[in-house]
Parts: sequence; structure tokens; C-alpha cells
Amino acid sequence: MPRSIISLVAGFISAAAMLAVVGAATEQSPAPLYANGLPTSDSYFPIALWLQSPSRVPEYEAIGINLFDGLYEGSTEEQLAELNKYDMPVIAEQNDIALSSPNARVIRGWTKIDQPDNAQPPGSGFLSFGYGLRGICIPAKEVANRSAEVRSRDPTRPILIGFGRCVADPNWNGRGRCNGDLGYHNVAAKRADILSFDIYRAASETLGVPGRLDLPARGV
Repeated sequence: MPRSIISLVAGFISAAAMLAVVGAATEQSPAPLYANGLPTSDSYFPIALWLQSPSRVPEYEAIGINLFDGLYEGSTEEQLAELNKYDMPVIAEQNDIALSSPNARVIRGWTKIDQPDNAQPPGSGFLSFGYGLRGICIPAKEVANRSAEVRSRDPTRPILIGFGRCVADPNWNGRGRCNGDLGYHNVAAKRADILSFDIYRAASETLGVPGRLDLPARGV
């Protein structure tokens, strides 16, 4: 399935994460269209931020933000209502509230797991699977299966997966026992439509990363 690839440039400016979008579709293989997906107008270029307060939409719109990515506490009616008030689209976590919300029109995509390719820390919500205790990533097949589950509950919106920095920095060792598994993303990305990753190339203190403005492009 053709996909759009989003490189999340994680140098935060006014708490906004900038998104660079590269369309992967060709004339021979057009990207799938979703009835409740992102705007398809040629004039629309998504500039999103990650996990920010819906009550501050007017401030973010003033600096060009036109999309929210993720919501604190998952999708709640209060947050969706606030975004709806400002007509601000969001890529949100799929849950029962989001699926039945009277404000669901602002939901333009689903995101389920953030950085599943990283070692999952204790208290991350994945301890029921034991990943945090074992210090490994969420298995790629399970990530794909979760995307399939999201699709089965709502096929009208695209699915976004946000990967970690290893997409641009394969030598990074933050994946625990998944370090070095370069075939992970080909499997985990199946059934997803928008692929993203983040790397703190401006704010990182990791040796070899600060100032490497080429890393987002290398990741793409």
C-alpha cells in the first residue's frame, strides 16, 4: 500500500514539532483516500504539534499550526470538544469515546503507539505484555496487528505510526534487545498510512547528533 512519509523534525520551536511531508504515491499508484481523512486540497500542508493543549489553539494557529498530533490522556470528550470549537483537526488515539463522539468530525486520523521500536520503559502501559520489564521494543508483528484492529473499527481514517530516532540513527542503542534490528520497520509499518519518526537533532545531548540537520532527511 502506498504511504505518505512524515519526518518529525523534533527541534521544538515554541513547543511546536514541525512536520515535513513527502508523498509516496505515484500516478500509477495513487494514495488511498479516506472519507474522514486529512484535507486533500493541494493548498493544504500539515504543520502539526505533539501533545499540546487544545485550549491554546488560537495561539498555535497564529504561528501556522493547522493540525494536532496526539492528546494528553488519550481522546477525551473535553479535548475533542475544544478542538471542534476551533475547527482544529487532530490525529488522535482511537478509543470508544473517539469513535462515538459528537465532535468526531475533527478526528482526521488515528495514532495508537508512540515509538514502538524503542525499549518500553516500566510504567509505560505495556507492562501487561512484559515489554517494559524485559527492556525490548513492541514486536513488529504486534504493531501491525494493532493497526489492523484500528482499521477494522474505523476504515474511514488513515493510521499514523510514530517511530523513534533509530530510523535516522541506526546506531542508537535505545531499543534494548531490539538494537540492530533493521528489518523491524518494514513489518511494523504494514497496514499504516502515515509513517513518522523523531530525532532531536537540535536539542539532543547525544554525541554525534547535535547540529546534524541532515538526519531528518536521512531518515526519510
